[in-house]
Amino acid sequence: KKVKDSTYTKYAQTFQDLKKFFKDKNIKEISKEDFENFRDSFIKKGRKNTTTNEKMMYLNIFLKFAKEEKLVLENQVENIKPLFVEEVKRDIFTSEELTKIFTSTKIPEEHKKILKVLLFSGMRIMELYNLKKENLKTDQNGIKYIELEIAKFDKPRNIPIHKKIEDIIFNLDFEKIRERWKTERFANYSNEQIFKEVSKLNNKTNHTFRANFINKLINKFPDKIEAIQEIVGHESNAKTNLTIKKYGKGFNLEVKKKIVDALDFKIGEVWT
Repeated sequence: KKVKDSTYTKYAQTFQDLKKFFKDKNIKEISKEDFENFRDSFIKKGRKNTTTNEKMMYLNIFLKFAKEEKLVLENQVENIKPLFVEEVKRDIFTSEELTKIFTSTKIPEEHKKILKVLLFSGMRIMELYNLKKENLKTDQNGIKYIELEIAKFDKPRNIPIHKKIEDIIFNLDFEKIRERWKTERFANYSNEQIFKEVSKLNNKTNHTFRANFINKLINKFPDKIEAIQEIVGHESNAKTNLTIKKYGKGFNLEVKKKIVDALDFKIGEVWT
């Protein structure tokens, strides 16, 4: 599996937290209640439930590995329920906000191109950040697409390249982007550009472009939800997903290309 540097860092941080909390205690002697106390230690420190759940997720991975290696008899964490996290309502950019962003004189032109790629591909910003030239492909029918290797949940997928971003994405220097920006800083910088035109208080970020992409697709193609889910990397209904993946082998690029190319946004751009 390919794991991002930021993920390795989180693994290491969680492991350090475990060593600090349990010290020299033998792993075989640690009970479910002990691990619940470990979880509760973050609550007492005022950590967000999302952060605590993430720590427990990495702990679960550690113990799953330990069980496979016969270092422990049972994974004492797998049945500990995650803490409640209130669902955040995903809003989208209005047409007026998109116009302000893409006609802005405050946002660098080069970064507006990156934002346009996010809007017309539905990619997460770190998926774009990790792209390489070899991820940009053309199939036997001449359809250009992005072959995503590193996704949020390690689910590779192919995204047809919208006709409006073909020139942009094939001319982006991904290596230069990674040389200039560290992983977390790139996403923050991108949000800072958006906040020049859209109030930070609106809770709209670079991820909102993905929300716009999905919202537009499902409203334009309500009968093609499974294909849309495949494009954006979401799991579909388990029964439907089995049929599509096992027997249909997924939707072909031609089908997905027609869906993606039908997208249009009135963004009032003054550049090409």
